[in-house]
Amino acid sequence: MKTRLKLREFDFDDLESAFDNVTKDYLPIKARDLFPSTILPCGLYYPAVSKTDKSVRLAELLAKGQIYDPDFQQFLLSQEVAEVYIRKEDEEAYNAYFVANLQKLLQSSNLPTDKKTELLYDNAETIVKKVFRERPSRANIAMGEQLIGSFTSHISTDHVSSHALLSLFSKDYVTFSHCVQVALLGMSLCRFMRWKPVEVADFGLGALFHDVGKNVIPDEILNKPGKLDVDEFEMIKKHPLLGYQQIKNTQRMSKEQLTVVLHHHEARDGSGYPYRLKGDSIHKYARVARIADVFDALTTKRPYKNALPTAKALQIMHEEMKETFDPAIFDAFVKFVQAERRTEEILQGQRINIELGNEALIQVEGASSRMRAVLMGMELAKYVVFRIRGLTKCGEGMRADVRYARAGSIYGFRSDVIAFIQHPFPLLFLSYPKIVEMIEHRKEPRVDCSIGAEIQIGDALFTGEIVDLSATGCRFCLVLPDTETANSIRVNDEVTLHTDFSGALGREQLRGRIQNTRFDQERGLLGILFLDMSADMRKHVNAAVQPQTM
Repeated sequence: MKTRLKLREFDFDDLESAFDNVTKDYLPIKARDLFPSTILPCGLYYPAVSKTDKSVRLAELLAKGQIYDPDFQQFLLSQEVAEVYIRKEDEEAYNAYFVANLQKLLQSSNLPTDKKTELLYDNAETIVKKVFRERPSRANIAMGEQLIGSFTSHISTDHVSSHALLSLFSKDYVTFSHCVQVALLGMSLCRFMRWKPVEVADFGLGALFHDVGKNVIPDEILNKPGKLDVDEFEMIKKHPLLGYQQIKNTQRMSKEQLTVVLHHHEARDGSGYPYRLKGDSIHKYARVARIADVFDALTTKRPYKNALPTAKALQIMHEEMKETFDPAIFDAFVKFVQAERRTEEILQGQRINIELGNEALIQVEGASSRMRAVLMGMELAKYVVFRIRGLTKCGEGMRADVRYARAGSIYGFRSDVIAFIQHPFPLLFLSYPKIVEMIEHRKEPRVDCSIGAEIQIGDALFTGEIVDLSATGCRFCLVLPDTETANSIRVNDEVTLHTDFSGALGREQLRGRIQNTRFDQERGLLGILFLDMSADMRKHVNAAVQPQTM
């Protein structure tokens, strides 16, 4: 390799003004958006500092027409290079190169789902940046349409979890990334609610450009670290109408798509803007956009606040903003985010949280009931094998629904039949599942939480926290002082919890019985059934659970 630049020598803080000057005719692109073994449509550049006069320049890494080989990609990765630069006049050629290669990869079964999502996210960012820089036009709105069509197809054929999306999203609020995140999260929610693909796409196009009206609002107002004064807030409140007028003039969006731009700040209770619409007078696309918009605003960092974790954001949305949201859509949003989060917890490490010899119930496509089975073997990401009772005939490619119990919880997944062997005993080979879900089987509503508490088991007192709570029981996570302690904690042991659920009762005691246990190195997770509680305690526990059952 001829190019061996010391890329880390460049100091952006010390040479910020020089850097801004030298890059004014260039555009940054993400290094992860270059495709190995492809011919580059333009030159790639990276900032470097002259050793003689300390001046800043953009050094050419690769010239137009060269092959972006895998070795050079590894070099950039080793140097922790996140962005490289292209000339502004090469933007159109680069965009054509990126989209053409992206479309090929989206059709590939070998590219992981998360990588496809990442590339689509980057493509969306590029398009929205361009629209903010140049103002909306028929051409760049058309680019958005193509991107939205690709993402609609992607989430229709691949499982894109909320966890995967949120882990990809930027936590630093920037208007163009916020637009992208509201669009992709909202589209995934629409898909979760089983909307038609055309509706998902219509919503997505409007959401992708929903904040474009902010392109005429001064940066000092948009990025103000403190509270806006009355005049500044009135200026901010104009951005839906400003964006609507700009995009409407392109004559590229339908009336329904434009409702996202114009009405994404309208509220169900009539407290929103610009028209103070209420209830069903707000189009359902705009109702989805409001929820995704608020959630992304809460979970990203602003000059005046830090990013909130998902659970805290949902809590605030419920406790302080519930009346402004469509109740059915907000309920679906909470289920979408929380269900996927629990799923991803299951997926850590070995995806199927089951050991060899564990029993399961399996219902094969076309069968009238579930059949008992025992897990006999598996290979991660390839297959699982069950010995199954009662199955006499089964064809390759048929769907199978599997459920099993583990540590007091019920899990389930669906996969395809790879093979069925009857002799010497019936074995069912299934494809390794892409997703494993926790199946809610409790009669009582449950809320995930983090309540500090102490638990007394016999003569021993342990410190920990209640991590989920219902009116009849909870799960308690404790730190184990040693491995021997785990052996002394048994199912059916009676325990006493010392905690305060409400902040009003003070420290109270609550008796319970251990229903199930799970130990993992230094921690233990105990499922506890409450044995008795005072009327006041039951009232406050029910109140703590109720907000999450919307």
